[in-house]
Amino acid sequence: MQTRPVSAAGNPVSSNITYLRDHPGFYERTHALGERMRASLTGICADLGIAATAADFGGVFSLYFTESPIRGYRDLMRNNDAAYVAFHHRMTDRGFLMLPLALKRNHISAAHTEQDVDRTLEAARDALRTIRDDGLLTA
Repeated sequence: MQTRPVSAAGNPVSSNITYLRDHPGFYERTHALGERMRASLTGICADLGIAATAADFGGVFSLYFTESPIRGYRDLMRNNDAAYVAFHHRMTDRGFLMLPLALKRNHISAAHTEQDVDRTLEAARDALRTIRDDGLLTA
């Protein structure tokens, strides 16, 4: 009897390739939701007078509490980490699990819908307003 080593490592890759082949609009859809999330989060912060910007790419987004745009690592180091932690806690209180580390990213998946983005943005507006009103945006 001849034996060969078996690896399951290829199965998830094969499954993902099949999914992407069967859903050709996947990237366009998640990228559009990501762009909407970033633009809306940045707009909410501007409306509330909060120095913050949402950045990243495609279906990925992060909210950075900084006065300047994010162009590189040094810009990230100016992020107000305490404000992000407060944002994370307020979002968790509202039923949204966002990564608890300020320099980590959040991802939009195939399971997310326009309604999910709407609910996230409503919760973010409320969370950001409470952070501002509680005076948690000072460095």
